[in-house]
Amino acid sequence: MKKTTRWMCFVLCLLMLGGSLLSCKKGKGEGDGTTAAPVTVATGENGETTWETDQNGYIKDRIPEVDLGGREISVLAWASNEDYLFPKDGEGKDNVRREVYMRNLELKARLNVEFSPVFAKADWAQEELLSMATQSGDAGYDLISSYSLWPAAIAQQQMLLNLNNYAFPDFEMPWWPDSVKEWEQHGSLFFVGSTSSIRVVHSMEVMFANVQIINDHGFEDPVDLVLSGNWTLEKMKDMVASFNGNAIVEDENAKMYGLVVDDHSRMDAFYYGFGFNNTRNDANGVAQLAFTTTSEIDKVTSAVDRMINIMNKPEATIAKNTTALMENKKTAFMVCAMGDIRRMEDKSIYAALPIPKIDESQETYKVINNNGYDVWCIPTYARDPDTSALIMEAFASSDYRTLAPYFYEDSLKYAYALNSKGAQVYDLIRSSVVYDFGRVSVLSCSSPDGAWRTCFWSGSEVVCQNSFASSVESISSTAEVKLAKVLDIYRSLKDRK
Repeated sequence: MKKTTRWMCFVLCLLMLGGSLLSCKKGKGEGDGTTAAPVTVATGENGETTWETDQNGYIKDRIPEVDLGGREISVLAWASNEDYLFPKDGEGKDNVRREVYMRNLELKARLNVEFSPVFAKADWAQEELLSMATQSGDAGYDLISSYSLWPAAIAQQQMLLNLNNYAFPDFEMPWWPDSVKEWEQHGSLFFVGSTSSIRVVHSMEVMFANVQIINDHGFEDPVDLVLSGNWTLEKMKDMVASFNGNAIVEDENAKMYGLVVDDHSRMDAFYYGFGFNNTRNDANGVAQLAFTTTSEIDKVTSAVDRMINIMNKPEATIAKNTTALMENKKTAFMVCAMGDIRRMEDKSIYAALPIPKIDESQETYKVINNNGYDVWCIPTYARDPDTSALIMEAFASSDYRTLAPYFYEDSLKYAYALNSKGAQVYDLIRSSVVYDFGRVSVLSCSSPDGAWRTCFWSGSEVVCQNSFASSVESISSTAEVKLAKVLDIYRSLKDRK
């Protein structure tokens, strides 16, 4: 589903009956010949597609003009996402809340709908989501906006519809990343995440560097290293090693960490940043468990050793809620979520960086999201799935034009980028996000990234010991069986709408 270089006719086959959008299958030139797309698309001399844009230069969507007659749209959402999805009003200290509220007003006016959100009691309320998603009729839900890990589990309970069977999402549009197709198996795609979602942008796992500290120590500018493609694990290690961290020193004020990882789960950022995965798609686009050969396991085992050599020293630490160390200028580098930088009052000294490459041979930087982001899906008992799919597209399109520019450009990129080079790195980070079917399906498939994480954390304490090979071996047979079961379900539900 890569964005094509030429326009492919997108036919929707829309019929309006009493304000209701009737069933329509996503086609490639199929249907009754009715074109509903309001955008003008042309092919340039170089063969690339030229899209019609709005007054601000953003690509217009291909949602048809539609009046849903004031219909109530019921949305099941996860607990912590209220202010980023359906705030009760536009008031509050955080201006993001106001922008979200205005986004919703725009969507209501555009589609003539009313949103009726219902929030699960907790982020991890899987059973509640499962139960609520199965409700039918007037008590059911038109859409689900879920915590990232739950839709895969819900899909395997046969409670979600295959999005490939509807006119939307429109994957040629910039708000849907190419890599989201990693979540499609055997023609079935049950959930999607938009790169324009505030939660997605906020949850990108990155490093922040205190450039003032780094300059004081006479190190190379990490921003320059990133842009030249030379930001590597070895470069980071050399910088981190020059600090004393939690070592015993006469002056407590002189203690300075080289690297702080905010919560053990963020060690996953290195696993994926080095180019490792839980699963990888074969030539047919079917997920296969990663690290099934000795050479593959040896490669990760070597990376674990290198990370243990860093994390097992006084100059580095893993702990929960350690952003205070960055705020108090007590660490040169910190691994945290992209949005965490908004806690820092001094905007003049921090640079955003991707996780370093494992070595110079790694072609590109890799960035993952932590699990705290939202994905969209349509429950089996949705009253009008075509309308649900259209509204899903409308949310993503609106976020692309309104929320993403405000949150990403104004609140992050230009607020905290030290200069134009720093701004380039922000864009590089955002374009480097990767998705992994095995990661999002971790609740149903035992995963190698869990084996990686246990090398650095056990229970409630930091433990640096290389147990990757033995851990992967212990889960491999079970993981293969679980993955095969998941893929069978995906195959069986390909035509479900």
